[in-house]
Amino acid sequence: MDIAFNIWLSFRILFIILVVVYVISGLDDLLVDLVYYSRQIYRFLFLRKRMRPVTREQLDAVPEKLMVVIVPAWDESNVIARMLLNTINTVLYKNYMVFVGTYPNDEKTKFEVEKIREIHPNVEVVVTPADGPTNKADCLNWVYQGIKVYETDHSVKFEVYIFHDAEDIIHPLSLKYVNFLTPRIPFVQLPVYPLEQGWWNFTVGMYMDEFAENHTKDLRAREILAETIPSARR
Repeated sequence: MDIAFNIWLSFRILFIILVVVYVISGLDDLLVDLVYYSRQIYRFLFLRKRMRPVTREQLDAVPEKLMVVIVPAWDESNVIARMLLNTINTVLYKNYMVFVGTYPNDEKTKFEVEKIREIHPNVEVVVTPADGPTNKADCLNWVYQGIKVYETDHSVKFEVYIFHDAEDIIHPLSLKYVNFLTPRIPFVQLPVYPLEQGWWNFTVGMYMDEFAENHTKDLRAREILAETIPSARR
């Protein structure tokens, strides 16, 4: 009986310790929830009648700034061509270019981008000096260097930088919306909502929950708290 009691007591103490740890670690999440829902209540009570959705006429009234869409791509040969074609064919914006970062040892992805580039002159390919895969920041930095070379060679200056992934489906008015907000707002982050999949796709489901939590609640609360707002880049 003493052995059984000691085992029970040990598990009870361990359980209490874990509860205390989880409560303490969840206080920051509780703060985010309180800030977010307080903001929602305030907006509903005091700002709802004064807020008006942005209209298509307002978006079209702003002259188009020269934008560059940056896409890092490692082993994306299966999706990159479709992503580029979908973007070019659906986005309601003309004054932009797409720069895709590829790697010397990823000829398939580079080949797919080159095919689109032959048809659409607003697509450019940047090849990193080192073989992949590297981290996304490294690829983006080399693409940025390629953009600077392009600006010098063509005597142009991109006013807005936009980041996308190779599998992103871009809303047709997303560039118009960014164009409408800049430069009054120096950093614009559009909500990312993954397309809903079957319940058995556990990895996709995890990302859906994460993006819904981050883009619907966490980023807004962090903005109110004047904390650093992270980009969705991974």
